[in-house]
Amino acid sequence: MKKKIFIPVYGGGHCKLIISLYDSLIRKFDVTILALTLAEEYLSNHEIPYKTLKDYLEYIDLGDNIVQLGDQFIKENNIDYERIGLYNSSIYYGCNIRDYILKYGEDDIVDSYGKQNRLIFLPINTMEAILKIENPDAVLTTNSPRFERASILAAKNLGITNYSIEDLLGNSRVFSLKDTNTDYYGDYIFVLNNFVRENLINQGVKAKKIVVSGLPTFDNLKNHYTDIFNFKQRYGIDLNKKIITWASHVSEDEIYIFEELLKVFTLNNEYLLIIKPHPNEDYSYMEKMLAKIHTNSIRLIENCDIRDLINISELLLTQYSTCGLEALFMQTPVIVLNPFDKKYDTDYSSLNIASKCQDLSKILINIEEKKQYHLNFEVINNSINNMINFIDNTI
Repeated sequence: MKKKIFIPVYGGGHCKLIISLYDSLIRKFDVTILALTLAEEYLSNHEIPYKTLKDYLEYIDLGDNIVQLGDQFIKENNIDYERIGLYNSSIYYGCNIRDYILKYGEDDIVDSYGKQNRLIFLPINTMEAILKIENPDAVLTTNSPRFERASILAAKNLGITNYSIEDLLGNSRVFSLKDTNTDYYGDYIFVLNNFVRENLINQGVKAKKIVVSGLPTFDNLKNHYTDIFNFKQRYGIDLNKKIITWASHVSEDEIYIFEELLKVFTLNNEYLLIIKPHPNEDYSYMEKMLAKIHTNSIRLIENCDIRDLINISELLLTQYSTCGLEALFMQTPVIVLNPFDKKYDTDYSSLNIASKCQDLSKILINIEEKKQYHLNFEVINNSINNMINFIDNTI
């Protein structure tokens, strides 16, 4: 009989990582996925079976009126529920609020939510109830907070082997002001490379827990091929122009950064700045400005593979996008744009794997300096086999 793995997962990059593991996992294990928020959409598109919180409602709502609790909280706090619907959102928020009240009471929940939003949620009681129903041999998660983190802590409470995937650089973790439990990681932690391993050890994580497996998201990035001539022809790019890519991000500084880059690159003849907007970003202002000034030195291209852009670029500009990590794997230099010297959760420059530019008027000087420097960022391939085999030997 196959051993059972339970996987709670949110949408976005977290879900994409689990999707890349799924086919290999089901060859060896009985897999149950709990789709949280937008993960349902991702999994449906890949025809991967899953459960949602509503499948467990009769077991986790023990007279607490979870749906009504969540519905009331959503309406009182004007929470957007369009993407996953009011009913699913009510269950999600209801579970979180019920568990918050059980631990802290309800007097300050509105104030706490106003200060830290969903970061205040850690539904351990709900996850313990679900794990008792599923009775898995192991729990596997990425490094997302809330339900994913709660599942690790619930598994520890119930004596279930648990694995977490550190899908970033292991240098930061954001906790709720009320949450004093910093034991975020699983019994075993899968990491990108030895650089991440050292970051975790420096934070006090025991070395024997850390498995240098590589991550499926980055497998073979270094060998990604782009036909530069065909790419430039397809998008009408001057063949003689050198490319700089800005992977923009949803942030309060985005417009300021755009306007500063606009001033600099409009006056240069050597480089073409290509802006690759974030999928969740409203870039209409940038489109309007570019249409207004008719510059040949800046283009906005939204529908292309970021890996192709990285491949044809002299250098990548970003604030804290994971595109920066992809660029490092592909041996493309990175400059972090941080005009107001803010503390980024993922700051490649503070880790000495990228440089930082605060004075954006000098970005071209920074580019010339950085182009000469190439970091040999360690690449671990065959990550899926590495992870599956380790789980198989330790579950």
